[in-house]
Amino acid sequence: DFVAAATPATDSPGYAALSCSSDQLHGVNDIEISALGTPIEYVEPGGSLVLERILITAGGGDGPSFAIDEALQLRAQEFGERTQSVTGRIVAGGLPFGGDVRRASIVVREGDRPLTATVPYEDGTFSAIVASNGELTTEVWSFGRKVAEVTGTNLGDIDVPEPATVQLSVVRDLPNGPREAAWAIAVFVPDDEPTRADVTGTFHGRLDACAPWLGPPNGASPACNHVIVDPQGTDVEVPAGKYLVIATAGPEHTVDIEHVQLQPGEIVTVAIDIQKLDLASATGMDWMSADFHVHGRASFDSGIPDEDRVKTFVAAGVDVIAATDHDVIGDYTDVVELLGLADRVTVMGGLEATQLIPWLDVEGEDLPRVIGHFNFWPLERDLAAPRAGAPWDELIEPGTLFDRMAPLVGPGGMMMLNHPWGDPLFGRDTGYLRAIKFDPRVPVAKQPMLTRKPSGAHSNMDWTAIEIINGADMSEMMQARTLWHSLLAQGFLVTGLGNSDSHGMTDDHLGWARNWVPAGPDSPGDINFMVRNGFSSAGNGVIVTRRAVNAASVISSFVVPVPLDHVLEIQVLAASWIPVDEVRIVTSRGTRVIASGAQLQQPTNPFGTELLRYSASIPISELVDRDDFIIVEAGLAYPLAADLDNDGVVDTSDNNGDGVVDQADVDPDEDVGPLRAPPDPTDPSDRRFLITRIARGAWPEGFANPIIVDFGGDGMWTPPGLAP
Repeated sequence: DFVAAATPATDSPGYAALSCSSDQLHGVNDIEISALGTPIEYVEPGGSLVLERILITAGGGDGPSFAIDEALQLRAQEFGERTQSVTGRIVAGGLPFGGDVRRASIVVREGDRPLTATVPYEDGTFSAIVASNGELTTEVWSFGRKVAEVTGTNLGDIDVPEPATVQLSVVRDLPNGPREAAWAIAVFVPDDEPTRADVTGTFHGRLDACAPWLGPPNGASPACNHVIVDPQGTDVEVPAGKYLVIATAGPEHTVDIEHVQLQPGEIVTVAIDIQKLDLASATGMDWMSADFHVHGRASFDSGIPDEDRVKTFVAAGVDVIAATDHDVIGDYTDVVELLGLADRVTVMGGLEATQLIPWLDVEGEDLPRVIGHFNFWPLERDLAAPRAGAPWDELIEPGTLFDRMAPLVGPGGMMMLNHPWGDPLFGRDTGYLRAIKFDPRVPVAKQPMLTRKPSGAHSNMDWTAIEIINGADMSEMMQARTLWHSLLAQGFLVTGLGNSDSHGMTDDHLGWARNWVPAGPDSPGDINFMVRNGFSSAGNGVIVTRRAVNAASVISSFVVPVPLDHVLEIQVLAASWIPVDEVRIVTSRGTRVIASGAQLQQPTNPFGTELLRYSASIPISELVDRDDFIIVEAGLAYPLAADLDNDGVVDTSDNNGDGVVDQADVDPDEDVGPLRAPPDPTDPSDRRFLITRIARGAWPEGFANPIIVDFGGDGMWTPPGLAP
């Protein structure tokens, strides 16, 4: 009959759309983008077809009910729709309780059919119109739980449980510096099973469950059970119960934990101390941290407000951000200035080019594909132009996209292949190499779709970076590293990066993963130069540094071949609360573990300040036997996995825990997969417990970009080729 929706934000209106020429509303029918919609009609020459729509915007943070009310009033005038009103008031602890979707939200149903949803005013009152003459049931949701269900229309006062108020503050110690009030992320975790059972919530029974549910997981802070803490302190309402409160400001900080018991209506102060770890002293140089894949409200699939997005930058301890919203050039400079954070974070304008119209014909596929996602930075916004200046990216190959973007990012700009083996979403490919069925075991020369130049100067593989870690888990790295190593072995030298791809506060925590880029006096100042030439490291909690040295030179980039007389100096660092199990060397001939277990320093106190886990100097001659590349990795051991569809990339993990990867591990109605880590632990003594409270699903890994070795001593580098 009509469609209506609203975001949970306190300042966002509701929207509705309805037809004024028909009593039914149909979607668009387009052979390129949809399979359903308005029935196709033949229009004679000279004829016409008119589809009339009314678009409504109403309310502000009150849910969709205000827009629904207006839609129903219009339908009553146009089609004689019969309606009735539902009214009432929400109270908690004897006082009015409303004004925020977290505190109370209302869903009105007729049987199992939802009719409207609204958020009470601050005085607790609510009123909504519904298209029904039947018996109505009103549900009251508070902090993600259905706490009342009543029938009728004049409902009077409805009591809901009263929460406690927690006054949060975080103080951090700086290395060799002052103590200061800090930006941080705090997480509430139930401290016993009765509390967990009592406070687990959802958004009206939909989306992810959280324990406790402090706000919609894809909205503003608090989101799910995560809260941004600013230096002035932050107050948050929390359902009564027993909790751990865990806080940190990212992987370059310690973590701290407080135990609290909350009673209804009480006010509790929680003060947390953390410390910024001295990465510069541990490595002998300064570093910048950067996340080059970040989404905000300009993206069609993100609901976090711009102010909260910027706050997460500093709360996660990230120095440099590339704003990469889908199909629109983004930039948070104005918000950074408004919040007075220009001295804490630098934001580069950027873009994630995101094809949506399937068109690409791939051999052996029945349906057309798209080319996946690519990031570009730095870019300048043009607010007067479509997509803020981003070029049209549909129906073109990557090479054509690179031709269009190269003048915009400039000669030193970045063009990144995102999540190259990413799963399709809604029938749209997210990873280019997966879309074209790239086989890492086959020479690129035999896969011409990669090397051709579709329209000009750039080939389809002229990206300047490839995303190896995407988010906090390990699945993207396990697959993307195989693709990257294949390209490196064939001479396609390009830097590997790790980024969060964060769309909110809880989907992929910002800065998990991130990149560490040298920023000392001996390094060029342009971060993109450093990244493009392979000086950087990437990780989701684990920092790996390496350099090749002899008496005459220090080489830290894959631009310069390393003579065989050099020694590879390796350091692996991680905060004490982040587990590391092994260090690995990767060459064209495979991966081998060079240190594990007792060979690594394992902190006994997860709240301590230890950073160094491993340090070694290894002659280059012991690591390769030909011209080759060397990558150093570290982190947890990769979970057991296999390539069940024989395309050269692992796709399925040991999901039933029987020690074998086979079809018994595959989800019903699927051919392969999923590829996933063991579930997040619930035992506080588990080594992954703390990190998975901060970043759900985290599986710590890190790598340093390759160096290339001139084994033959001729001053040149010959790609080693694919392993036999």
